[in-house]
Amino acid sequence: MIEFMGFLTSMLFIRSLKSSWLITVLWFVHVSPSLAWDAFPVGESVTLMQSGVDYNVEFRCAKADGSKLRLEILRVYPPTDEIERIESVTLNIYTGTSVDFSQKIEVELSTDRDIKLTGFLNTSADGLESLAAGSKLDILDNATGRIIFSSPMNGTSRGRKLFQERCGI
Repeated sequence: MIEFMGFLTSMLFIRSLKSSWLITVLWFVHVSPSLAWDAFPVGESVTLMQSGVDYNVEFRCAKADGSKLRLEILRVYPPTDEIERIESVTLNIYTGTSVDFSQKIEVELSTDRDIKLTGFLNTSADGLESLAAGSKLDILDNATGRIIFSSPMNGTSRGRKLFQERCGI
C-alpha cells in the first residue's frame, strides 16, 4: 500500500510539472516577439512586419508611392493613451552593440481600423542596407525616451530584397 501511495504521489507531481511547463511555454509564446520578421509581397507592394509585446511594427512600400517607406506602429492591447500622446519616434538599427542607423520620424495617429501611428522613413541607401543587415531594431518615443518596441532583425534582408523587386526602393 505504501508503495502504491508513493507511486501515486510521484505521478501527481509529474502531472503538475507537465501543467506548469505547458503554461510557461504558452505564456512565453504569447508575450515574445516572433523569431523572424514576416514579409508579405502582394502585387507591387510589400509589408514587412514583426509582433511585439505592446506594439506591432510594419514597414510598407508600394510602387505607386514612389520611394516612400511607410512605418506603422500598432497598439496590441488597451490602454491606448500612451500611443495617442506620441508625436515622433526615433528608429535605431544596431549592428552588434552599436547604432548603425538612426532616424527621427514624425508620426500621426490613425484610428481608421486600428489605433496606430504612421510615418515615413527616409529611404537612403544606408538606411535600407541597415534594415537588411542590422541585428536589432529599437523604436523610442522621443518625448519620454522610452523604448516602445525592440526586436531582433532576423528576416529583414528578405524584406529588403522584396522592397527592391516590387517597389523599386
